[in-house]
Amino acid sequence: MPWTPAFRLEADGRDVTDSIRDRLLSLRIDDEAETRSDRLSLTLDDRPRLDGAVADLPTPDTMLSVWLGYRESGAVDMGRYRVDEITYSGPPATLEVKATAAALGQDIRAARSRSWHRQKLGELARAIAADHGLEARVEATLDAIPLPHLDQTTEGDIAFLGRVAGRYDAVARPLGSVLAVVRRGVATTASGRTLPTVTLTPAEVTRWSYTYAARREAGAAGDKRGGVRAWWWDIAAGESRKIEQGEPPYEDIRRLHDSEADARASIVAHANSAARSNAELSIDLPGRSDIQTEAPLVLSGWRPLIPDRWRITRVTHDLKPAGYTSRISAEALPKLLNPIAVQTVE
Repeated sequence: MPWTPAFRLEADGRDVTDSIRDRLLSLRIDDEAETRSDRLSLTLDDRPRLDGAVADLPTPDTMLSVWLGYRESGAVDMGRYRVDEITYSGPPATLEVKATAAALGQDIRAARSRSWHRQKLGELARAIAADHGLEARVEATLDAIPLPHLDQTTEGDIAFLGRVAGRYDAVARPLGSVLAVVRRGVATTASGRTLPTVTLTPAEVTRWSYTYAARREAGAAGDKRGGVRAWWWDIAAGESRKIEQGEPPYEDIRRLHDSEADARASIVAHANSAARSNAELSIDLPGRSDIQTEAPLVLSGWRPLIPDRWRITRVTHDLKPAGYTSRISAEALPKLLNPIAVQTVE
């Protein structure tokens, strides 16, 4: 039985679906992982009707709420977006509206400079969240991580927090009114709710692409895997010390770390990131508004040698008069490095 795509659009709480339905050329939502802003793009036919009427013009800062799905199963709430760009073009006359996820307002992205002295990661997240009227939820394993003195220099709060969290193989991401800090690749929300696993068979998709690149894996030359090396400053001894993971050739992390624990965490994050980036997956399929970034993806019944477990890093939903489609981008979920594997070198 064919399913009928359906959408609903509200502007500042007013339902405008019927007024744009016959003008809609494209409704696109880009759901991004980590700190990147989710985006909404609307393209409308702006040619005047016989009575001279043109498309309603949303003004900047208009709050758009979107639901997307199918008439037979219902539409799913896809979030709230604040209009930040409007473009007219022609011929033919079109109106393009771009909006950013409401949770990421301009203030949290605006560059600022300040210092943070020896906070814990959870304390840093809560301070930044409070500055922007958000509630911080930090995964328990990350909350008490001690941070060295940090200088935030002409950098937005969300970018700064994401960069600091990245040192510990974690991500910072606004989720509605919540600013979440969780380990990268862990399929749970900061509140502990497990993200539903997406399982796909080849019959459920329209097109797919799998790429494995023999990139230099943490210092590898050719097919040989290399290790990672970092230095930290030993205050008591008054000298720098080196720690290593893996075998030569090494890739050096150039930053001098304040402590051995900080250097270990940096090596783990670096090695895990390199392992994840070797394999990439792209899938096109009929529209699935239930699929979200960060969720685990399992491939069932695909060809041998293609990994079956992935982490979704981006989902694009695209509704056009011809139909509703989704595109998934994902990174592989290899066995991640444990800090115990990092060795101190005297």
